[in-house]
Amino acid sequence: MGKNQKSFAISDTHFCHNKKFIYEARGFSSIEEHDETLIKNWNEDVSWDDTVYHFGDVCFKPETSIDRILPRLNGKKVLIMGNHDMNKKLFQYFDKVVSIFVRGGYEENSEFVLTHVPIHPMQLEGRWKDAINLHGHLHPGNDQTKIQQLGERYFNVNCELHGLRPLTFQQVRDKIREIRRQKCH
Repeated sequence: MGKNQKSFAISDTHFCHNKKFIYEARGFSSIEEHDETLIKNWNEDVSWDDTVYHFGDVCFKPETSIDRILPRLNGKKVLIMGNHDMNKKLFQYFDKVVSIFVRGGYEENSEFVLTHVPIHPMQLEGRWKDAINLHGHLHPGNDQTKIQQLGERYFNVNCELHGLRPLTFQQVRDKIREIRRQKCH
């Protein structure tokens, strides 16, 4: 990766998911307004040379709608598949499609384990004993208790929790440090 290129993390964009519990919960009156805001936010932060790791649940019904969304999003894209990402048409817009991705090597020196659904704590204690599980899937509101119970080895990159924007991995590190600092005081 070049000097000015950045890596980003985001999850649960739910483009084209025309259900009120998605777009109204995020403060929008329509799914079109929701989608256009997410595209604008993404492109304000991400350049074409950057890489975005999308932690799943990209969109709903990609066979009818994704052609008008994903080509407009800046950056190289890596998909960590979520439960709504089973349509192969979606895959053509990603440089890589995986179910799990490990940043920093696959052994003990891994910094982050990237998944859609939080992985079981035993997996972190074994192979990735020093890594933090970056994940999505859990939404504020219904899943808030689950989010709080996960502990310091987990960090949720669901866009609802971060201003409907992708985070750089440095922002993720900074937020994790701040959370740990607050727990110490």
